[in-house]
Amino acid sequence: MALLKILFGVIFLMIIYQDFRERKVSVVFYIMLMLVCIVNAVLNMNLYLWILNFILNISLIGLFILTFFLITKIKGKASLFEMIGMGDIVFFIGLSFGIPFVSYISLLTLFSLLTLITHLVVMRYLSDKSIPLAGWFSIWFIGVLFLEKGDLGFGLEYFLINGIVRY
Repeated sequence: MALLKILFGVIFLMIIYQDFRERKVSVVFYIMLMLVCIVNAVLNMNLYLWILNFILNISLIGLFILTFFLITKIKGKASLFEMIGMGDIVFFIGLSFGIPFVSYISLLTLFSLLTLITHLVVMRYLSDKSIPLAGWFSIWFIGVLFLEKGDLGFGLEYFLINGIVRY
């Protein structure tokens, strides 16, 4: 389990670096994230629950993409991929392989709010006003990783294995 935590940490650090510096992330890191999520799920979930969680997570991603698509059609000012990057979608798909559905919803909501608030504060100091979503989410995941067994008593393992509700 310690090796998986180290791998998650390294992958998230690389995503942070590339997303903030270059505004694009190599697909290799997304594939690595997906593979580490799958290994974690295989070690900690039964197959039925893993498939169910994956289908629900992918459905949620589809709902988000549909929502963004409808917003772009209604406003008519930007295309879908001007609002959300393809890399961000691939990042969410990679995470969907290893996080229980309830945790996925909770993390997506919490991390989206944290990203919005933080980016609004930091935005005035940046020349590029776009939001490096995968980078910000990776920062929050690393924060949760460091909270592991800390004062709050939960961490990445809590979300990746147990979910919010135990199975």
